[in-house]
Amino acid sequence: MVSSYIYVALERIIKSGSTFLTVILASRFLTKSEFGEYSYYIAIFTLFLPLGLFGLEGILIRKFVCEKETDDLATLSFYLIGVFSIVASLIFIPVLYYFTDDGMRISYLIIVYFFQNILLYNYWFQAKQYFIYNFIAISLASTIALIFKLIIAIYYPSIENFCYIFVLESLLFYLFLSIINRKVNQKLNICFFKLPDFKPALILIKESIPLFLSGFIVIIFNRVDQIMLMHLQDSQALAIYAVSAKVNEGLLLIPAIIMTVAYPKMIKAFGNSRNEGVIVAGSVIRKSILICISVFLFFLFFSNWFFTLVFSYEYRYSGELFKIHSLTILLASFGILATKLMIIESRQNLVFYANFLGLILNITLNYVLIPIYSYWGAVIATIITQMLTSVFVWFLLPNAKIVADTIKYAVGIKMKRNRTD
Repeated sequence: MVSSYIYVALERIIKSGSTFLTVILASRFLTKSEFGEYSYYIAIFTLFLPLGLFGLEGILIRKFVCEKETDDLATLSFYLIGVFSIVASLIFIPVLYYFTDDGMRISYLIIVYFFQNILLYNYWFQAKQYFIYNFIAISLASTIALIFKLIIAIYYPSIENFCYIFVLESLLFYLFLSIINRKVNQKLNICFFKLPDFKPALILIKESIPLFLSGFIVIIFNRVDQIMLMHLQDSQALAIYAVSAKVNEGLLLIPAIIMTVAYPKMIKAFGNSRNEGVIVAGSVIRKSILICISVFLFFLFFSNWFFTLVFSYEYRYSGELFKIHSLTILLASFGILATKLMIIESRQNLVFYANFLGLILNITLNYVLIPIYSYWGAVIATIITQMLTSVFVWFLLPNAKIVADTIKYAVGIKMKRNRTD
């Protein structure tokens, strides 16, 4: 279990570190206005990533853990994700055309959509707890991409070239996942040239729709503030906020790592009994809370120094902003936990309802607060929304008692014994 944490941690650190390095290079070698535009384009692109995967990640990991025969499932999922990815690209292009002045110059980003079905290998490695293979794939891809990032930043800095590197790194990751899967003993078998039985597809899609909608809403939730800042303020205000947001996204790997490693164990624990599942999940979230509080306290005192050192004095206001922004790392622990538990309980629709409520609230708060408080308004809207959707809502929904019980256990409140166990 310890080695699993290490490999997942290293994988996420390298992945987030690579993104973080891109942000540093782009913020230092592009003008503040250009960096704001770059962040805006990436925000629009990532809006449609969930459409390609269609919420299948959590469902497939669960099925790969529980089912012995997975070849037909893998093949079916490969074709489904391929179709959904094509749809995502067909939506992305007109959106890019109508909502940006010259965004068509980075339309080649759609290449990433077309290869998302290769992520099936990533899900397989997670389900079988082969975390080392995901670590190797991301390490190789990030190392090669690093060389090109440095060359681009120093000699050819431009929005287009940074987008080229984004595509290159994604494709390298997909390539190495495919190569590694061919070399492992217990590999995922996908019949690329054989049409699968599409009858189970409707069941799979029906099961994944709530997670797709929830994932789509979460992506909008995480990007709408940047898009609204661009339209209600300007690219320089977006640049200040985007730097804080990127650091925040990098640190979100902390609860993500903890939950990813513990997810298969949580599935098995709830399979044994409800109380055992609550105890295992409660221990996991308690660990995540303690670590995230430590991170928040560090940045509360050293945020200004960190942002000035890493991003330059020009982004000093991002440091002030992050003192509040870093609260979302703690709140995300509860949100990720709730999502995992609802997948285990097959109540993904509740995740959708919570996230949809959060999206409406977030857009409303951004619309009210950004014109008055600029990027401060965006971060306040984010904190308020996450407090509601990640914590409080799970104590109000009648069919989500498992989440409330787990949180209570994590903070030391004794739960009642379930007589059915």
